[in-house]
Amino acid sequence: MVMNDSRWIVPWEVEYLKKGVRISGTDLVIAEEPLRIEVNGNSVATLMRLPGNEVELAVGFCISEGYIKKYGDILEVKAVGDNPVKCVRIKISEMPDGVDVSSMLVIRSGCGRQDIEYLDKFLETVDSDFSISADVIHHAYSTLKDSQYYHSMTGGTHSASLVDEEHGLLNTFEDIGRHNAFDKLIGYSYMNSVNLEERAVFLTGRISSDIAIKAVRCRIPILISMLMPTSFACEIARKFNLTLVGFARGSRANIYSANYRIRSNE
Repeated sequence: MVMNDSRWIVPWEVEYLKKGVRISGTDLVIAEEPLRIEVNGNSVATLMRLPGNEVELAVGFCISEGYIKKYGDILEVKAVGDNPVKCVRIKISEMPDGVDVSSMLVIRSGCGRQDIEYLDKFLETVDSDFSISADVIHHAYSTLKDSQYYHSMTGGTHSASLVDEEHGLLNTFEDIGRHNAFDKLIGYSYMNSVNLEERAVFLTGRISSDIAIKAVRCRIPILISMLMPTSFACEIARKFNLTLVGFARGSRANIYSANYRIRSNE
């Protein structure tokens, strides 16, 4: 369930500049709060995020980053604090092989480039036969604005949405960070038995290598964005058979890899 709450839209006194003239007024800004994530008592990360859907964010982050191998390994999830939640504690049966507790993130930051051969050690080829038509992509773009509650009020969020052939745009999750929005969607999907191998995901932010890695790790076959992918994201998508679509706006889009999953209207 997507949690929209007007408390996280904050009035702020500003001065507008219009043709060099100062005008006092009030603008709306989006809230930013820290969330600590713990796995088996170990601090995994502190994410700066838009409050709401904290459990989904924590679960999605841990699975998409490889701290939890699969959703079935989770024994217990506990949210600590209220208005907003300050910490999510996850208990799992065992830590995945190769996860070093001492190297876990204290503050979440962007990932640097990794060697693509190294990714073979923990990623598998996406073999889903799921496909969608070009019309579904165009329709998802045209209806996205109506599902962006916080963005419509502040212009300050990214979003990630589930897409399927029958219903088009489904659940939309917003956050101040594009990674967080994606992780909220991933966590929601695992917690509600959504088969990500039979869904596409529509993002508003650019597709960088770490976003592509999250998609491959979670077996998502099609990743669509209004913006561009990076060159390394394209390399990852091609190597692991992820369909990457960028600049999906209006009636246009660019397909960068595994184009057989996007059906033309002809």
